[in-house]
Amino acid sequence: MRLDILPMPLLISIYLCAAQSAFSGGGQDGAVDYSLSPSRITLHEPVVLTLSIRNPSQETLSVDLGSNQQGNIEVTMQQPDGSRTPPLRVVREGLGRVAKVRIPAGQTFQQKYVLDEWYQPDRPGRYRVEARLLGQASVRPDNAQSTATPVRSLDLEVLPMDPAHLKEVCEHLADAAIGARSFVDAELSAKALSYVRLPLAVPYLARVLHGSVLAGPIAARGLGAIDSGEAVDALISGLTDPHEDTAAEAKAALREIWGRTHDPALRGRIESAFH
Repeated sequence: MRLDILPMPLLISIYLCAAQSAFSGGGQDGAVDYSLSPSRITLHEPVVLTLSIRNPSQETLSVDLGSNQQGNIEVTMQQPDGSRTPPLRVVREGLGRVAKVRIPAGQTFQQKYVLDEWYQPDRPGRYRVEARLLGQASVRPDNAQSTATPVRSLDLEVLPMDPAHLKEVCEHLADAAIGARSFVDAELSAKALSYVRLPLAVPYLARVLHGSVLAGPIAARGLGAIDSGEAVDALISGLTDPHEDTAAEAKAALREIWGRTHDPALRGRIESAFH
């Protein structure tokens, strides 16, 4: 029986154009809010977390979001059984987006992330997502002191897995990644697709691997999380991709699978590709 799920023509626009959250309050402090899109999913379906910061003041706000503009965002998940995860952060070393953003007076900054980077629901049920900027994030006018921001609680409903629906989600995310005109849009769609870590996602990741210069490396990393012959074959084909970054990520992903799998057939195929 089909589940009552958002129609597909609306779904991809929700992933890429999540509605701006309403803010409450005013004064000189930046108004920080979060939203989830969609907030009702099937198991293994990715979710977009949108951060919005409105500057109602007459001065520029300086916000330190941390490494890759996400390291200072802390997420805690309340699971269906009532248990809670420890506070979760995504902190990466190396190159990434500049941590600090400046928001002109009267403007709103918005950034979208894939919630699965912090946490992936592993069972159906109702979850509570709590997100906040850490205390060291300086959400403030340039001439004021840093202040902590409040926790925002969001509800997430996870329905049982629906393979047919999940394939539709994967197809639309692949189309969006390939058709994106900016790296930001390509990255968001490809990263969301890369967290569908199931064999059914392999054909869609393979399309992105060869069909998008911007998102090919992200697709390679997604394939590297799937231990299947189809994923290995797709990555082997990526070794000769004309784009250097994609070929390098495909090679790294094959090495990860080789080091993780206990399947001698998969290991043998990877070893043959390297010789």
